[in-house]
Amino acid sequence: MRTIFYFIFLSFIGTSVFSQQKTIVSGKINNPKTKEITVEYMDHHKMDSKIEKTKLEKDNSFYLEFQLLNPVDAYFSNGEVTQMAICPGDSLYITIDANYFDETVCYSGKGSVKNIYLAQHFLLFKDSDSTKKIEKPDRFDLPPCEFLSHVKKISKKELEHLKEFFSKHPGNEEFVKQRTKDILYNSYDLLIFHFLENNGNKGLTMLPPEYQCIINCLDSLDLKNTPEVISLDYKRLISNYIYFFKNYTFNNPEMPWQEKCFFLAKQYLSEANLDYFMYSHMLEYLKAGTVDQMKNLYDDFLNTCKNQDYIISISDIYNKYLDHAKNPKLPENAVVYQQNDKKTKGLTLEKLVEQHKGKVVYIDFWASWCSPCIQMMEPAATLHEKYKYKDIVFIYCSTDRDERAWLASISAKKPEGIHYRINTDTDEAFYKQFQIKGIPHFALIGKDGKVQFIEAKRPIDPEVEDQFNLLLSK
Repeated sequence: MRTIFYFIFLSFIGTSVFSQQKTIVSGKINNPKTKEITVEYMDHHKMDSKIEKTKLEKDNSFYLEFQLLNPVDAYFSNGEVTQMAICPGDSLYITIDANYFDETVCYSGKGSVKNIYLAQHFLLFKDSDSTKKIEKPDRFDLPPCEFLSHVKKISKKELEHLKEFFSKHPGNEEFVKQRTKDILYNSYDLLIFHFLENNGNKGLTMLPPEYQCIINCLDSLDLKNTPEVISLDYKRLISNYIYFFKNYTFNNPEMPWQEKCFFLAKQYLSEANLDYFMYSHMLEYLKAGTVDQMKNLYDDFLNTCKNQDYIISISDIYNKYLDHAKNPKLPENAVVYQQNDKKTKGLTLEKLVEQHKGKVVYIDFWASWCSPCIQMMEPAATLHEKYKYKDIVFIYCSTDRDERAWLASISAKKPEGIHYRINTDTDEAFYKQFQIKGIPHFALIGKDGKVQFIEAKRPIDPEVEDQFNLLLSK
């Protein structure tokens, strides 16, 4: 099974031109985790996330209709997430058990063949819990050259599975063509992450000799293949190449990490690839940085990027952040409940934060059914211990609809902090103000009671302490 933050993009975008068409996703969910389903996908030109959603009927069926211009990689969500491939005009019917997401998903209707393939591929190659899994791809304990051979072997099996499946389902040539490329891109990604796993914290100034076989393979990568930038896997690959490979071997400790990424990107990327990298990098930085840290990077972006859609999008977001920095606000009428709170109507987030004015507030949005949320609790406990004598408060806001599941999880995991459960009638206020697209999600409130980071670093990220210390110093 998967969650939204552990999902691996698999692109199937071809070069065909589509007209906007009515597209349908309908079906039925057993054991739903929430009262609605969402289908999230990307605008491949602006890289904006779009979300279509609808409430479940009493019998847990759903019907979602929307207009679609191009083929998209989509993420069907109800508690957990499963991957979909949707084309304009598709009419997909889905049945799924939310307790066993990928193991139970079934597709029928127009557009079902590609999705059946993706579900099979995940269970065979990506799902660590699956008994049908062929072989674990991320054997980062292997020596570099052995790992390279291992990755090539896995890629060969993936290509064989692709060929065998679609030999029985002709008429999907564009999908097969792009998937063949994306399997290669994903293999390059694994090589980069092998390097990162084994060398990321060593402060390297040059590449280790034993990595020459992997270096030779990565050097063969065409980083300037502009037509291929339409592939999400290719986009992710060029980003990881800069972030996690070149960045860790570029010896300039005086240059800030964010600026270093731009500097390297301008050396190795060009045209649409460079525009995309700078745009996606700015999006992430705008979520995590403060306004005074953004200006140099923002100016560099404006001077370098040639894509006017990207420039308009980033400028709009940047200006909104400037406004937000001047008047940061907590979501209005957002209500949380304390444990066993049966007498009151709950507590607004504004009043909750007011109770801790003069202290930094670190908010963790989580749920009992979210395994990555649970995994964050151990590093959060380490942070709590380190900062227990500082003016910082750890608050857990659960999105659980089932109070018993929430209380049982608290009892079992015993996370250090103050616990609340979000009033599901007001959860939209939280999602909108904190730009929550998935959990776990973290936010930081300053000592003055104002929102400082709507998307703070996770407890496992070393940079979270920089954010803590910055706010504690004010």
